[in-house]
This record gives sequence, C-alpha cells and structure tokens, in this order.
Amino acid sequence: MSRVWLLERHRFLWLYLEDHLHLTQRRSKILHVAPELPIRSILSRLPNISYATIDLYDPGAAQQMDLTDLAFDSEMFDVIICSHVLEHIENDYSAMQEMARVLRPKGRAIVLVPVDPKRDSTYEDASITAPSERLIAFGHPYHVRICGNDYANRLADAGFQVSKILSTSLMPHRRRIQRINKTILYDCKRST
Repeated sequence: MSRVWLLERHRFLWLYLEDHLHLTQRRSKILHVAPELPIRSILSRLPNISYATIDLYDPGAAQQMDLTDLAFDSEMFDVIICSHVLEHIENDYSAMQEMARVLRPKGRAIVLVPVDPKRDSTYEDASITAPSERLIAFGHPYHVRICGNDYANRLADAGFQVSKILSTSLMPHRRRIQRINKTILYDCKRST
C-alpha cells in the first residue's frame, strides 16, 4: 500500500482487507456502509468487485438506506464493511442482525467501532438525546454509546462468530511503516 491515508483506522482496515481477506485478488460482492472515500475510491474501480454503498445521509453513497432496515435480499453479499457506524445507531443490535441477514453463508462483516479499552462493558443511556449532552457522555455529539471490551459479545449475540483483531498483533513491519498503533477490528463470520 503506497497510498497516503489520513486516518489510522483507514490504513488498518485497508491492510486487513488487502493482506488477510485478499479482496483485491478475488471476486466478491461487497456492501460498504458509510463508505470512506479512500477505500471506496479503490474498491469501486476493481473489476472483480461488485460494490454497493449505503449511508443514511451521505449523498456520496449510491443509496440512502438505514442499516437497521436494509432493502436487500437475504444472503446477498460476501463481505460487509462497516467502520465507525454502529456507535451512531441507537439499535445497534438490529443493525447487526440486518448485516447477518444479508450476508451469504460464511460471509464476513468487517466491523470497526471506537472501543474504550479501559471499559469492560459498553455504556449507553437512551435518555441522553441532545448533541451537547452526548458529547459529554459519549465523547461525540452523534454517538449513542461508548463501546467497551464486551462489544465482540454483542456482535456474537446478533449471529456472528467474532474474531477480535488487534493491530498490534498483526503485520508488525507494515504496521510500523503505516504508523498503525492500537486499533481493533472485528472480523465477523456469519454463524450459519
């Protein structure tokens, strides 16, 4: 990867997609939720990729769609990429279930959320609705939770076999070159 990436999570995500899933080398039908421009610009041009993008608000996505109510047939995608989205969705469990529904058997959802490693359990409070209060409670005006170390369990409860991938245990030489420190990625295989 010789590209310049602005955010560490984009660099880590791309290294994982390229080096571990080998997405650039195989045919795949991909759903990219809230597609990040650096990754979208690469995947959308690959001839071996059938590429769909959704976002509830961003007009840069091909379709405006709610992740908790996907307008796709079941078992439609080989891979779903969902980076830094679920912490914005009040009913993240419904979003996770929808992702599991539209994945083909043995399909994979690659999920990133900001995790507070000092927090054992995810903190959320549905009574906090004002952006200024969410900023204080969750560290961002549009977040509805602070994800804790239990987030893999939440994904498993929605129907995934979850592998928690730590950037520090992966790709030591490439990780240093790309300045990737501590980032977590969940590689979620559909259970059935």
